[in-house]
Amino acid sequence: MLLNADQHAAHADCRGGQALVEAARGGHAELVHMFLNAPQHPVRAFGQALMKAAHEGHTKIVGILLNGPQHVYDIAFEDGELDDFLREKRECALMSAVEGGHTEMVRMLLNAPDHPAHADCDDGLALLAAVQKGHIEVVRLLLYTPQNAARADCLGGKALVRAVELGHTNVVHMLRRNYAAWAKNGI
Repeated sequence: MLLNADQHAAHADCRGGQALVEAARGGHAELVHMFLNAPQHPVRAFGQALMKAAHEGHTKIVGILLNGPQHVYDIAFEDGELDDFLREKRECALMSAVEGGHTEMVRMLLNAPDHPAHADCDDGLALLAAVQKGHIEVVRLLLYTPQNAARADCLGGKALVRAVELGHTNVVHMLRRNYAAWAKNGI
């Protein structure tokens, strides 16, 4: 294989890691594995590859990237910084998956055992994106995820107003029920 040949081999991180990004975007699991498992060549485009795979709906590729080897991170992290980095990249991937309506991918990112994406990231932008696209199952996941659930009134109620503007009746009902339960329980 090119990546294991010698010191003159093609680098997995050449052109800023574009090869990994394109392999992830195209859903090419074997190539993603190959780039991630070349320890002599750290990969610089992990976050971008994760977002592209999420946007394209490649659940298997996202799983490979989320469970990839530690050496894929080319930045020297101090205590706690790696956790923040991983959560940020997963939340960017969450936005991509939400916009694409990829329900299973959203579920996987929210339920990741280590560093799960927060459904309420960026004050609820993921919820607003799901509402705008009319992805009712994604809206449900974001509102009812056990940890860090999005609030129906996030962004000053913008999600509800947008759902009304777009005529997404089922989404409006879901947001109103969620808000009523939230207000009743004083959360």
